[in-house]
Amino acid sequence: MPEVAVQALVEIPEPGAPFGAKGVGEPPSISSTAAVVAAIRDATGLELCRAPVRPQDIALRLAMARAPEETRMP
Repeated sequence: MPEVAVQALVEIPEPGAPFGAKGVGEPPSISSTAAVVAAIRDATGLELCRAPVRPQDIALRLAMARAPEETRMP
């Protein structure tokens, strides 16, 4: 990597965030969440419509998928 000269480092707290913290790591996590949910959906065959996917969500959907049609919730 070529040498990079830092002219000035300005730290201004974010007024609406706890302790003035600014987000740095969120952008990479946006696509990974969708990828993980898609992988779970592909592996289970379930229609998952929310994130985070909790174990209870998978268990409930599996139970609903296995239940006879007349006892299923709408």
